[in-house]
Amino acid sequence: MTVVNPGGDPHTFTIAEMNFNINVPAMSQVVGSFIVAKAGLFKYLCSIPEHSPYMWGSLVVLPDSSAAQT
Repeated sequence: MTVVNPGGDPHTFTIAEMNFNINVPAMSQVVGSFIVAKAGLFKYLCSIPEHSPYMWGSLVVLPDSSAAQT
């Protein structure tokens, strides 16, 4: 995943449920990776307290269509 921060404030990209967090300094681009073990809806946010009420979203992970369905 590549996170681009074109602004003057630092941010994070945090998915607490996956224990994934990357710091994204001002005016930078940061690359991180993680493995999602299951399909589902995962909330991400900027963990800086004054940003987190407004900077969040959801990552949708769909099942692997080539995997056996159980």
